[in-house]
Amino acid sequence: MSSRHQSYAWPALVEAGVKRVIDLRDVDSSNKLPFLCEKYGMEYFHYPVNNHAKQVESMVALMPQFCEMIDKGDFYIACAMGLHRTDIALCTYWVFYSADKGIAPPPIRGYRQEDGHNTSKIMYVLNSIYKYMTEQNGVEPIPMETFKARKKVINELSKEKTEHEDVPLKRVYVDMDGVLADFESGLAKVDDEVKKEYLGRFDEIPGLFSLMEPMPGAIDAMHRIQKDGRYELYILSTAPWNNPSAWSDKLLWVQKHLDDVFHKRIVITHCKNLLKGDYLIDDRSKNGAKEFEGEWIQFGNGEFPDWDSVQNYLGVWTKKDECCRFDPEVQAYKHLLSHEGRKEQEELKQMILEARNTSK
Repeated sequence: MSSRHQSYAWPALVEAGVKRVIDLRDVDSSNKLPFLCEKYGMEYFHYPVNNHAKQVESMVALMPQFCEMIDKGDFYIACAMGLHRTDIALCTYWVFYSADKGIAPPPIRGYRQEDGHNTSKIMYVLNSIYKYMTEQNGVEPIPMETFKARKKVINELSKEKTEHEDVPLKRVYVDMDGVLADFESGLAKVDDEVKKEYLGRFDEIPGLFSLMEPMPGAIDAMHRIQKDGRYELYILSTAPWNNPSAWSDKLLWVQKHLDDVFHKRIVITHCKNLLKGDYLIDDRSKNGAKEFEGEWIQFGNGEFPDWDSVQNYLGVWTKKDECCRFDPEVQAYKHLLSHEGRKEQEELKQMILEARNTSK
């Protein structure tokens, strides 16, 4: 929210009726949120959330104000992903305050794992707060049995899958030549006499496709997209009609370099538009790529010059950005580069335009 790349969001928050912003980040290097809140007429409240001892002390001291801000409503929680710190903060609010008022417990969104959500960090903070409040006040903030029962409720909720998790995997097709495999690297290994024989039709050289090296970053990108958990990957390639060995060569190439990702997931066709899916990563518009029913990501063009740019668009962390994975500003910027972030920007812009037209 404090990034210059997200300035479009503030007018939308105003239109949505947001009156206060609760900042959960324990570090805000830009320090722009207070300024932006003042600019747009919103109340700013900093409630830093972390599991460090000093942070727990601060959370306890600020808890009455935090609960008051929640009770007032019309608030926006500013957190890098709206997941982990948000879970901790809202669980704290419910366990130590709102459960006594009959308010339902919050849904758990962060710390996703295969069978639901991991609550170990949430429990750690809750236990630390309970212990600190007991030591400071000389009395338990709530009876221990009640505390245990409320933690049990949170643990049970963590096993439920959110609507986001029930979304089916998006199907991604990936071309080979010029996308996964470097055609020129294979051609460089061919004898000059053979090149002369096949001049103007190099793709018909027997065995050529098995000689190609992977494109820069392609192997790492495939593994990262696969492990992301939101996509299912398939090879979608075309083999020259007059080069029968190319069909088997492509299989041998995949078995050598990416069998763990594309085992029995190869489609060879001259009509790529017949396949159903969400994305096709291809460098050329031929063989039905341009008519593909999903979104054609044209590899090698200005918008997608390399595999890092493709991963950014799919919302997958690249190797060079891995060291900054937990930096809130980097997380926010990476999200904006993704197709989901771009869609959100367009929706917010549309909302603002509609609001302006209504007010005229």
